[in-house]
Amino acid sequence: MAIKTSLRPIIRRIAEAIEAYAAAEGLSKGDYALAGTWDEKTDRISLVFGTDRGIDERRWYVGILQSIRQSLSDYPWMLRNIGFIVENVENLDEVYLHFTGGENESDLTELLERTSSRKRDP
Repeated sequence: MAIKTSLRPIIRRIAEAIEAYAAAEGLSKGDYALAGTWDEKTDRISLVFGTDRGIDERRWYVGILQSIRQSLSDYPWMLRNIGFIVENVENLDEVYLHFTGGENESDLTELLERTSSRKRDP
């Protein structure tokens, strides 16, 4: 399934918002993993943020969600289509291994990774 072109700027903003929040809290990109899917039928985006650093999951959930809200102020309707989980993991690979998409879902993980990597490149 192809990801809609109109979804790309939204995914970019989400990835940048999460990266900015993590950086403000002292985490580098290598300290966390971010996985996601998009359901073509419902337009629902599901995200999992995991880190092996000791964090307060509730505080991070609220903080990242607020950061996403601010970054999507042009797309307020999109907020009700985002599912989000924050979790502590033993190993960052667990985020990718335990995150599986459904039948109608497209994997956004690579797009999320590319977006944040591109932002840092000179």
